[in-house]
Amino acid sequence: MNSQDYRTEAERLLNRRRVTPAEVAQADVWARLATAAAITEAAQTTPAAPAEDSGMFADYEAADHAEYAQFMGAREGV
Repeated sequence: MNSQDYRTEAERLLNRRRVTPAEVAQADVWARLATAAAITEAAQTTPAAPAEDSGMFADYEAADHAEYAQFMGAREGV
């Protein structure tokens, strides 16, 4: 069943002329299932965010290492 099916069941119970407390409770369950299904459906249709590029700072790290090595070399020569 999908979210629309669950919602239809909840509405079917509540749109009667007379509604018992048990039917209200059952409609609440159907409504909660509809909400959960809608969230799941939205999550499945929404594209995932791109994974963080682990190498995106590689150039900066290489520059930092080179600068540090140059600094340490200059200190040793002092």
